[in-house]
Amino acid sequence: MRRVFLLEDYDFSFPLETGESEVISLDPGVSYRLQKRGVDYRIAEDLYDEKALRMGQEAYFHEQLEWFRGFDGFLKEHILFCGEHDIPLAKACYLRLKYFVDTVIIYSYIISRLLESNADAGEIVYVSRPYDKEDRYSVFDFKHENRKVFGSLLRLFCDERDIVFKRHFLHKKERHLPQERLSPGRHLLDALIENGSIKAQAKKV
Repeated sequence: MRRVFLLEDYDFSFPLETGESEVISLDPGVSYRLQKRGVDYRIAEDLYDEKALRMGQEAYFHEQLEWFRGFDGFLKEHILFCGEHDIPLAKACYLRLKYFVDTVIIYSYIISRLLESNADAGEIVYVSRPYDKEDRYSVFDFKHENRKVFGSLLRLFCDERDIVFKRHFLHKKERHLPQERLSPGRHLLDALIENGSIKAQAKKV
């Protein structure tokens, strides 16, 4: 079974098996360490066309505006105060919500191309540092460098394609994690997937 390693992080303690395996770096720091070790690898950008990613962005923008109108309709229907006072809550949080949704769409595009370029892969090994269990995610403090969304989406794509998905966490002590904590609340990605709010945005990827 052909194996693909997707490396968000990497250190020399990880027993990286090459040979028939594909090694893909997701971070410049990872690329540097792989090069020092003499490991053949590719970067994610080798496997997708950024110009193709940007094609149709104007049409996407207008489709997304329609999605926001629909989302506001949903919120007004289910939140009495918003309905009674005609409050467009989604539009009021437009930039924050757009940033989150666009991140999911872009990651979905990249992951789909990574898997298409490794169509014969039977196992995906995703390597990262452990995430702090106390972290909570808020659309008002959503950071693109947080890769937990990428890993969650990668698992979903692998399940859809019947590819074995494995996580490997490197030792937490080797990296200084940020001291600040994000706002408390449910994991935003899980919540939106559960109620189907982002399906309309992601279904065409």
